[in-house]
Amino acid sequence: MDENWQGSVEIDAPIDQVYAYLADFPNHCEWAQTLERMELTKPGSSEGVGAVYKTYERQANQSDRAPKGALPEKAFKAMTECEVTELKPNTRIAWRAHPLPVSMGIHAELAFELQPNDHDGTHLSQRIRFHQSWFAYNILRPLMFRMKPAKLDAKGRAQWQASLDNIKTILEAPSSA
Repeated sequence: MDENWQGSVEIDAPIDQVYAYLADFPNHCEWAQTLERMELTKPGSSEGVGAVYKTYERQANQSDRAPKGALPEKAFKAMTECEVTELKPNTRIAWRAHPLPVSMGIHAELAFELQPNDHDGTHLSQRIRFHQSWFAYNILRPLMFRMKPAKLDAKGRAQWQASLDNIKTILEAPSSA
């Protein structure tokens, strides 16, 4: 079962600043709703493509984590692995992720696309394709989170948009200029 999502945000910051921040993958822990920390397990090319990170997450279906904020104590803890698949300066950042250990047919493909906007800022779009096996979607997730799949899907989309909003807040803060 595939879930496809796309969201966007206008950021009052130059495209090169937005790209540099997002292409530095450990920064994702500052804005992502579930990401606690990342460890580089395999360096990529000189540009960073092929880099692999082990990630530690806390999932409580939250969409209220403030930028650089604490994660919920009562949460499902998980490890994932992400691999950087594309870095096109000031244009596109892409990666794929899956749970550790690899199992149950769950994986995601994620990408940021950047374009200059009319106000010397950046139009940032994110596309996510989240794949789950029938068993993971209909049995495992509802058991783990005690929620119906449709409600979990809505919470996932809210998390993704909240993460984009956090990126905007961080990059528009006076200290990031």
